[in-house]
Amino acid sequence: MISGSREDGQASLRILEAANEFQELRDDWSAWSDSPETDLDFFSIHLRHRCGVVQPHVMVVYRSGRPDCMLIGWLYQGSVAFNVGYFTLFQPDARILHFVERGFLGNQSLGNSQFLVREIIRSLHEHNAQAVVFSQLNVESPLYDSVKREPNVFCRERFTPVQNHRFLTLPYSFDDFLRALSRKSRHEFRRHVRMLERDFPGKVRFQFAGSERDVESFVRRADEISQRTYQRALGTGFVNNLEPRETLRVAAQKGALRACLLHIDERPAAFFCGILYKRTLYGSFMGYDPEFKKYWPGLQALMRVIEDSFEPSGDLLRVDLGGGNWPYKRALCNSSWTEGPVWIFAPTVKGMSLHILKVVPTLLHSVAVGLLAKSYCLRRVKKMLYRRALRRYQRKMFRTTRGPSIASQGSERGQPVREKAHTATGPAFCQNETVPFGSGHVPTFLSRVRRAWQSMRIGRRRTTIKKLAKYAWGELRPRFCILKLSGESTHLSPQSVLSLEPGELVEVKSEREIQETLDSRGTLGGLGFLPTMKHFCGKRFVVLKKVERVYLEETRRTRRLKDTVLLDRVMCDGQDMGCDRSCFFFWREAWLRRVNRE
Repeated sequence: MISGSREDGQASLRILEAANEFQELRDDWSAWSDSPETDLDFFSIHLRHRCGVVQPHVMVVYRSGRPDCMLIGWLYQGSVAFNVGYFTLFQPDARILHFVERGFLGNQSLGNSQFLVREIIRSLHEHNAQAVVFSQLNVESPLYDSVKREPNVFCRERFTPVQNHRFLTLPYSFDDFLRALSRKSRHEFRRHVRMLERDFPGKVRFQFAGSERDVESFVRRADEISQRTYQRALGTGFVNNLEPRETLRVAAQKGALRACLLHIDERPAAFFCGILYKRTLYGSFMGYDPEFKKYWPGLQALMRVIEDSFEPSGDLLRVDLGGGNWPYKRALCNSSWTEGPVWIFAPTVKGMSLHILKVVPTLLHSVAVGLLAKSYCLRRVKKMLYRRALRRYQRKMFRTTRGPSIASQGSERGQPVREKAHTATGPAFCQNETVPFGSGHVPTFLSRVRRAWQSMRIGRRRTTIKKLAKYAWGELRPRFCILKLSGESTHLSPQSVLSLEPGELVEVKSEREIQETLDSRGTLGGLGFLPTMKHFCGKRFVVLKKVERVYLEETRRTRRLKDTVLLDRVMCDGQDMGCDRSCFFFWREAWLRRVNRE
């Protein structure tokens, strides 16, 4: 469908809000696109599989009856994270118009930029969205200047965090590329290569993936490595779900996939994946096993991909490693530009609220980074936060084994489907192993007072005050609907709570319906759904009793469960682990459906 069109002098605007309207612009779109992010095929994958995308929003400017430029984006509905560093301070729900990085295609003149920005501001006045975000605009581009100047003082973003976007212009051959590096960088790279070959003689192997049949194996092993990285703990690492798999598969079909796996002693140790698009290699994903950190395995995989991408005709022009100030990017890249995300907020109560929630974390982040940089502690603090995030991720989620990744299949919603539920130490073979993660402790008033008094006596006053402030914040936060902290919720949605009572007749939902309620660990609110429970899907049972408290023999503590019941004569046979206890299965009410007795 066409949302509408406007005319302003010689320019007219057409807004496309359906994917079937893109085909008539394919020729111009393909000619103007200069990165995989804006390619029509890859953009369509993002529309289909990215969580929260409501519909596309492509603004096309016509002059003299022909397309002159376009701005590519989509309408997003969901939570928006406002961070201080890697910590989410606010996460409100909003309706955001998101324009992708390098999404301004065609004639990028100042006149077209001003025309598009004015139309965007007009749509905000019509309450089509609460805010607009331009992902990583070049600060020297006309569009950046227009976005900063056109909105009024209440709607424009005054503090924009910027970063360096680094790329490498390549010479004719890989040998010339190595000679162009600084002497220190070249020496360090060769030294780490020799160190790896010395410690693992004959056990170092590079595996390249470029065809469509190699994608599934590469994705599975890359996910296995990514689960051990701090990027995954921060929510920015490679994840084996539908969107990256489909992106790599389409890149392989186009002959543009450039991926490499480094195996050390037959173990996957590092990976790098890029897409070759119009003579430029764009880095997509990179990660390495921290156990082999001293060998620089990620950099070695990257260098092998660069070497493999050189063609005899010298067609490879440059390597784009994206934004960031990592040491390997500073060592390899010889050019950069400055970029940053820019926001425009709607002149409404919700828009102004988002503006305030965006300004506070941005200022705090800028002040903190500035102070740490002046005290020469920024790098040390970053490493400390990375290690802490990785430890928390491994403790609360799961520690990966050295075997193959379990997340080898994706659900229809883009989340990995696991054959077994996972705890913090690996796959769960008994549902009781997941009970500590799917339940809450049962504190008493006296125990809280006793712990607070003991902390005050031994001199931990500051810690006690912090805990009291955190408790007060937890009590006050629900009263402010606009403030919402991040994190995976362990509470069930109101629609999944049936408030079942003993004696009621219920039906276990189908396996597909239950899988849609599970997270990446195969659990709902921490409580696992095991393969042996699939045999009861589609059958009817009577509710035996509600489960509110459970005593755990291992920890000698009583845990509290919510929205969980036991079903009459539904017990574990113990065949998978050789157990004869015949325990009742715990059933979340979201896995059941109430049946009326006739």
